[in-house]
Amino acid sequence: MPWHQLQVVDPAQDPTNLIHRTFPAIYEAAGRPLDMAIFLREAGTGRNVFYFAPGAFGFAQTVHAAPCPPPPRKNMSLLAGEPVAWQILPAQCA
Repeated sequence: MPWHQLQVVDPAQDPTNLIHRTFPAIYEAAGRPLDMAIFLREAGTGRNVFYFAPGAFGFAQTVHAAPCPPPPRKNMSLLAGEPVAWQILPAQCA
């Protein structure tokens, strides 16, 4: 399964609250897999980009995220999942 991204410009479409409310239970039920993580890159001017690791495919579909290549770690924060999930992000663009 590929990575997915969701670019948010309109604050009304920001999935952060949905992620915090529902993702932990889904994550626990799945057995806390390493590749089930959600990352956030704040792109400034109110624009955020959410990246869904391959294990979060079902959640990515819920928020209508689009397939994308794996994102680099630069300027990224872990929104959901375990800190060990940083291992699945490339250090830089290929």
